[in-house]
Amino acid sequence: MFRKLKTTVQQYAAKYDVIAGVLSEQKQKIFTNVDWSSSKKDKEFAAAKEGFDLAHIELVKEYQAKVKADIDSIRVDFKKTITNEVGANEIAELKLLMDWKLSEFELQAYGEKYQGNYKALRLLKKIAENNGFQFVFTSDEDILYDLGTLQSYCLSAISQYEGKTAGHNNVRLIIHGAGIDMYEQNYNNFLNPFIAL
Repeated sequence: MFRKLKTTVQQYAAKYDVIAGVLSEQKQKIFTNVDWSSSKKDKEFAAAKEGFDLAHIELVKEYQAKVKADIDSIRVDFKKTITNEVGANEIAELKLLMDWKLSEFELQAYGEKYQGNYKALRLLKKIAENNGFQFVFTSDEDILYDLGTLQSYCLSAISQYEGKTAGHNNVRLIIHGAGIDMYEQNYNNFLNPFIAL
C-alpha cells in the first residue's frame, strides 16, 4: 500500500527531473548561440520556459491525482481491517474474559493472540480497563488523521519539488520516501497493542 504511494511520488520526481533537464539543455543551447541577439535569446527561452511550465502543470495534476488514489486505496484497506469478522469462538472467549480478573501478563498474552484483529482488541481494551490496566493501540482516528496529513504532505511535495538538490527538507523527505516510511510504521502499529503502565 505505502510502497505504491512511495513509488508514485518518486516517479513524479523522476519525470520532473527529466523535463527540468530538457529545459536546462534548451537554455544552454539558446544562450550559447552566438548568432542570435539578446532579445531573440530571451524570446526563445521564454517559449521553452512556457513549454516547461505547461508540462509541469500537467505533471503535477496527474501525480496529485495518483497520490489521492493511492491514499484512497490505503483507506479502503484500512476499512477492511476494521470490519474483518471475529469468529464466534473468539467472541465467546472474550465475553468470558469480561468477568475474569486478569493479570498484566495475561492481558498482554491475549493482546498478542488477537494482534491484528480490530474488534477483538476493542473488546480486550474494555477487559483491560475492567482490570485496572490501560490497553493501548493506535486508534483508527489517529490513523485517519495520519493518512490525511500524509496526503497533504505528498501533494505539497509534488507541487513544491524543484529538482534533486533544491527544495525544503520536508519535500525531500517525502520524495525520498523517509516521510512516508514514518507514517507506514505508525499504520503498521495500528493493531499492535501494549499495556501502558
